[in-house]
Amino acid sequence: MLFPVRTVRVVVHILDALSQAFVRKPMLTAKSSKPEDENVRWVTLMGKVVDAEKELNKRKNTEYDLVPKDWSLVRFRNGEEEVVEHHVAAFDLDGRGGVVWTNGSRIVHRSGEGRSNVIAKGKLIERVVSCG
Repeated sequence: MLFPVRTVRVVVHILDALSQAFVRKPMLTAKSSKPEDENVRWVTLMGKVVDAEKELNKRKNTEYDLVPKDWSLVRFRNGEEEVVEHHVAAFDLDGRGGVVWTNGSRIVHRSGEGRSNVIAKGKLIERVVSCG
C-alpha cells in the first residue's frame, strides 16, 4: 500500500530538483530558499533580455556594465556620427547641454564640456531622468 505514496514522493522530488536546476526556484517550499533579489538570472532591459547572472559573474567588482558594449550613446555633429559612451542602457538630456546615462550599475553625468562624474551606484538601474 505504501508503494504508490513513495513513488509519488520520488517523482515530486525529481521534479523539484529539475525546477531548481533550470528555473532556479524550488517547487517545494519547506526548504529555505534564496531571497528573490539574489536569484535574478534573466533581466529585461529596454525590451532586451540580458543574462544578468553571467554579466555579474564576469565582473566580480562593483564597476560592471550590465549591457553590452554595442549599446552606445551616439550623437551627430555637422553630419558626423560621434560615439559619446559605450554600455549605455538608458539616458536623458539635462537642460545645460549635458547628458545623464546609466550602464545598469551606475548613473553618470557627462557635462557639455565632456567631464564625467558618477552620481550614484546600484545593482540594477534601468531608467534615468534628469531633473534640471
